[in-house]
Amino acid sequence: MKKARLLLLLPVLFGMTACGPEKEPEFTIDKSLIFGMDDIYWQEKQWTHISFTQEHILFKALGVKSIRFWAHATWMLSDPTTVDQKNYQVARDSLDQIKDEGYQIIGMNHGSFKRPYEGELYSTTATAKPSRDLTPGSKYMRWLEDYEQSWCSLVQLFPEINYWEIDNETNNVDFMTKVGGGQYSLDEMAEITYDMMYYGSKGIHRGNPNAITVMGGLVVKSAANFLEKLYDMIFNVDGKGAWDSTNPDDYFQCAAWHPYMSGFSKRGFISLNNEIYNVVKEREGKDKKVFLTEAGINDANYSNDEAKCARFVKEMYEAARDDLYYVE
Repeated sequence: MKKARLLLLLPVLFGMTACGPEKEPEFTIDKSLIFGMDDIYWQEKQWTHISFTQEHILFKALGVKSIRFWAHATWMLSDPTTVDQKNYQVARDSLDQIKDEGYQIIGMNHGSFKRPYEGELYSTTATAKPSRDLTPGSKYMRWLEDYEQSWCSLVQLFPEINYWEIDNETNNVDFMTKVGGGQYSLDEMAEITYDMMYYGSKGIHRGNPNAITVMGGLVVKSAANFLEKLYDMIFNVDGKGAWDSTNPDDYFQCAAWHPYMSGFSKRGFISLNNEIYNVVKEREGKDKKVFLTEAGINDANYSNDEAKCARFVKEMYEAARDDLYYVE
C-alpha cells in the first residue's frame, strides 16, 4: 500500500465532539504550525532526485510550517557513541539550511544497534527488535542500554531540535519484527515499546534536558488498544510494569499516531482521532499534546481520483485545525 507522506507535524489537538473531552486544554497548541512535511531527501535520494536545497524551496512555496526531520541513529552513528562523519555532515548541512527559517522541527529515529552475540559487530538491520528478556546482562538489556546511549549521542548532534519522536509505528509488524525473523504479538510489541519509550526518553533527556519526547506515531487500527496496554505497564497494573516510574511523561511527553484513511469523511476522521485521544485523556487524567506525524489518503482506492484526494486532504487539515483541539 502506498502512503502519501503528508505530515501533520503539529501537536494534534483535535477539537472534540460531544463524545470527546470538553475541558479546555492545559497546554499550548499553536495551530499555525498545522501543515508539515518530511525532510528525507538526504537519506533516500532515490525517492526525489532533487537536492535538499530544492526540497527546501518547495517547503517555502507550499507554506510548510513543521518539518519531521529523519535522523536515524544508525545513519548518524557507526555505533552508539561514534559519529559517522560523512552521513552526519549531509544531515547537518540540510538542517543548517532550514533551522533559522522558523519551522517547528521534530526529529525522528527508528534505528537501533543490535549486537546479538559477544564479539559480534553491531548490526543496523532494518527495524527488527530483539526478543524481550529483562534478565540483567541479557542481549535484550544490552540492546536497551545501547538504545539509551544512541539517543543521547544523536540528540547531542542536533541541539537545535526540541522535539524527538521515539521510533515509528511500533504497533505495526513492518517496524516491530523479530531479529532473525518472525512476528511479535500486539502484547509483545507493547512490552518492547514500553521499554523503548523509557530508555529512549532517558537517553534523550540525558543528551538534552530541555528536549520534548514524542511517542513514535502509531498506526490507528490498533492504537487505542495498544495505548491501553502501554498505560497498564506504565501504571504497573497487575504488576505489569518493569521500571521505576509510573509517570507517563517519563515515557512520552507528546502522543502521536498516523491517521491514514482509504476514503474520507470529516465525521469519521474526528471520531477516529477522538477515540484514540480519549484513551490518553482518561488514563492520564489530563490533556496531552498530540502530533499526527504521518497522515494521508490511500490512492490504492481507485475511486479516489486526483481531484477527490486533493479535496480530502484539504478537509483533513481543516478538521485537524478546527475540530481536534489536542493536535498541533
